[in-house]
Amino acid sequence: MKEERLFDLDEGFTLYRTTELSDEIVRFLENTAFGTKHNLYRHYYIREFVANTPRTTFYYLRQDHKEMVAIVAFCERTFLGSPPYEGSYIRYYAASPKIRGKKLVGRFSKEMLEWMRKQQKDPIIFFGSIEGRNKASQAVANHLDFEPFAPFQTMGFSRFSPRMKGEVQRVTEEEWKELLPKLDAQYADHAFWGHDYLNLDNEYYVLKKDGQIVCGAQAHPAHWVVENMAGFVGKYILPILPYVPVLRNIFNPKAFHFVNVEALYAEKGHEGALVDLFESILFLKKRHSIMAWFDARDPLYQFLVQQNKLGLLSRFTSDAKATFIVDFSCYPKENAEALRGSKLCYATGYDYI
Repeated sequence: MKEERLFDLDEGFTLYRTTELSDEIVRFLENTAFGTKHNLYRHYYIREFVANTPRTTFYYLRQDHKEMVAIVAFCERTFLGSPPYEGSYIRYYAASPKIRGKKLVGRFSKEMLEWMRKQQKDPIIFFGSIEGRNKASQAVANHLDFEPFAPFQTMGFSRFSPRMKGEVQRVTEEEWKELLPKLDAQYADHAFWGHDYLNLDNEYYVLKKDGQIVCGAQAHPAHWVVENMAGFVGKYILPILPYVPVLRNIFNPKAFHFVNVEALYAEKGHEGALVDLFESILFLKKRHSIMAWFDARDPLYQFLVQQNKLGLLSRFTSDAKATFIVDFSCYPKENAEALRGSKLCYATGYDYI
């Protein structure tokens, strides 16, 4: 792995960076449980994510220039606006157990970000998200002068025996050319809307009525291992789920395979057809569960919840709240104010799987 040594911290720790996804980095990330003691899970499909996010840089600490003890990825993307703008999403913020609780993670984060801010020559927005119960990450974000930008909410959808519901298929090349401007119009009032993960791997699905597209969604495969959840579900239900044949199809914490949907499109008056589209996607992908992320204020999210047709998984995700956070220190003040005035914020589902 080609790595660049940046600077030394105290106590034998050194900061490095690389743009290569090595086996060492994958092992470190797959063996790290993300979240809090209340909600702990592991991410997989890391290689696929980085392959589809070509502008990803890993910053990491080594102790005595050998063992990797902390890592974070910065994933650069382009967003639509007037003018378009660049953002860098902070993902895979992870530390080994041996340095947690020693205040080293906070120091590492602050010194690294201050160094990056000084090095940054072009305008860019650093951003990320923090789960509602993650007080430690919230404290670090406050220490780094990030500001809350939007409330995010997780939506679960599931079916025990999904079926095809109508005329559902992958969007064709010609249909995509017509649909993309409609998506841009639908999300024109959303900050952080972009095209990076749209129609990825030709996995944008549409539902038609009388030959016309009435709704659509991008589908991404995802795989988690869930180690802990808060409350009654985490204490009493989570341990038995892998052994209950019907329920584990919906949510098996030891191997939670699901589909993430994003970039939802719906013609006016056809928003309810998204439920049929979701079920059809599950049928086609041979899965039973869908996860999606929204600005909690988004009318489309509120509509889907109020329909009360989301299925059992929605009961597991109803309390899964997060905060979208931003750092505008390397971005023009007037442009930052314009973004702060946005009605809504777009949640790129691919960032969370």
